[in-house]
Amino acid sequence: MLRRIELALSDAQQQAQGSLRWPERFSRFPFSLSRKLQDVLLRAHGFLFKKQKVVNLDLLTALNEVTVLLRAQAHNNLIQQQQHEIQQQQHERLQQQIDNRVADGLEQSRQITAQLAQGIDLRHQELTEWLTNLGVSLAAAEEGLSRVTIAQNSREDWINNLTLGQTQLQEWGNHLESRQTQTDSLLQGIAQRQNNLEASQINQQSAIQTDVQQLRRGLDALEDRVSRDLCAVREATTQQQRLSRLWLAQNPPPAALALDDAATTDAEPAEEPSQLRHQMSIEAAIASEQQHQLDSLYAALEDEFRGYRNEIKLRLAVYLPRIEALPIQSDETALLDVGCGRGEWLEMLQEAGYGARGLDLNRTMIERCTQLNLDVVEADVIDHLRGLNDSSLWAITGFHIIEHLPFEVWIELFDEALRVLKPGGLLILETPNPENLTVGACNFYIDPTHRNPIFPQTLQFFLSQRGFKTVEILRLSEHRIQDNLSYVGGENPNSEQLNQLINVVKQYFLTAPDFATVAYKG
Repeated sequence: MLRRIELALSDAQQQAQGSLRWPERFSRFPFSLSRKLQDVLLRAHGFLFKKQKVVNLDLLTALNEVTVLLRAQAHNNLIQQQQHEIQQQQHERLQQQIDNRVADGLEQSRQITAQLAQGIDLRHQELTEWLTNLGVSLAAAEEGLSRVTIAQNSREDWINNLTLGQTQLQEWGNHLESRQTQTDSLLQGIAQRQNNLEASQINQQSAIQTDVQQLRRGLDALEDRVSRDLCAVREATTQQQRLSRLWLAQNPPPAALALDDAATTDAEPAEEPSQLRHQMSIEAAIASEQQHQLDSLYAALEDEFRGYRNEIKLRLAVYLPRIEALPIQSDETALLDVGCGRGEWLEMLQEAGYGARGLDLNRTMIERCTQLNLDVVEADVIDHLRGLNDSSLWAITGFHIIEHLPFEVWIELFDEALRVLKPGGLLILETPNPENLTVGACNFYIDPTHRNPIFPQTLQFFLSQRGFKTVEILRLSEHRIQDNLSYVGGENPNSEQLNQLINVVKQYFLTAPDFATVAYKG
């Protein structure tokens, strides 16, 4: 219906519009007109029927709008009808789901109700049994309550009797409180006196401990002094006896000269070389004895500047773990300390249960070690090492000896030590550390027999070059130097500059005064 209305309106609209060109039927003969005349006639026609066309167009526009509204309404009605159908279908599905769920819920409710009914029945039975037992218990409780009542009556009588005694006790309590007050005052006085006595005793003990420590240090110093003096006296006496025997051998008495002359007169001239050798041996012995004239003096220098024996032992304790790590048998002498000095290291090894031998050329030092029952011989280190078999020692140590030796002897010492050590054995050499400027520029020269300071990396280099596989450098500060210099906090405006200066002091003046190289044979 709407479609036909729209077609009619479209045709009427076309008819209502003004003609813009001349109709073809009027162009045929005998009505053929010129183009200008056609235009004039069209304009006249349009002018005459202009208002009617406008009215027709307005009417057609209104009818078109009505048609659009009708179409929109029809479309809306169609949409509403479709929505209504969809809602109806959804409503039916939801109703079906609700019915299904209600049916399921009713079924579950019936099951739960049945289970609850069973549980209630069981609980009812249990409550019945419990009430029965409770009745029995109440009967027993009533019987016990009657007994308690009887006991309570007797207890009240007993309490009445106690009340009389309580009055007496209160009187005794008041008396005891007064005595307690007196006792407390006495105890306070005793405690005060005890505190005073304890404070006095602590002060006395502190003073006694200080005195004992001072006495111990004094005794240690005195013991070392007496030991040094005795050794010096023995060494001087021994040296004097040796010199006397040599002098007598070189300057015999007249009777001996007469006998020697007679023997020389009767002897053949071929015996003159033996006399010459005898004279040369005497001169060599005298020269050897003269080399030891300063042994006691050098020992005194060591005692003055080296430190007490206990201090040296504390310093040397750092090497014991290295020795303990070696597979040394308890019955073998596998350690050699060259330049053993006063024997602190040998004594530590002996206390730890190791067999060790020491070498030294200073007879005063050897005499002291002998008094301590230490195994020490007088021998040159190179000569002694040359006399040992290959791979016969586990460790060779030398503390503050290499700075006394020339460079050529270093190389011989390294080569012989590498030959004598067993695979895995070690060579420990300790010497002053020139990285500490106080040591390198000052303290090193306390000993006039020192040749020159040794740079740590230099000693490490030569040991590696001569065949040692692993060479460690140990910079030693513990029990040697105390660093009490602390950095300045950030609250000081000059902290950065001061800390730089403190760092220089720590690096060059408070660094380790000694170092050691620990070289292992591969």
